[in-house]
Amino acid sequence: MTRAIVVVFHMVGCPHCPPALEASSKIKTAHILHIRSDHPIVKELGIASFPTIWVSLPNSLFDYGAKPRDTPSLEQFVMDKISNNNPF
Repeated sequence: MTRAIVVVFHMVGCPHCPPALEASSKIKTAHILHIRSDHPIVKELGIASFPTIWVSLPNSLFDYGAKPRDTPSLEQFVMDKISNNNPF
């Protein structure tokens, strides 16, 4: 099975970020990467709102958008992207 990477860009003091960080930390079907807003890559990528959640697969990148920030919803999004992008 393809292993996704869930990237959560977050900012200290953001009231919406803790639920996203907690939800992503519980995902078992992906590698998780939390990146703080003061990391240089955030500016390079033009990330301006927090949390921003991306799901990365070997040849695709998906923005999670403003969907619910709970573990079941995020995990389902990851699984949908994996199954829709699996060439086998």
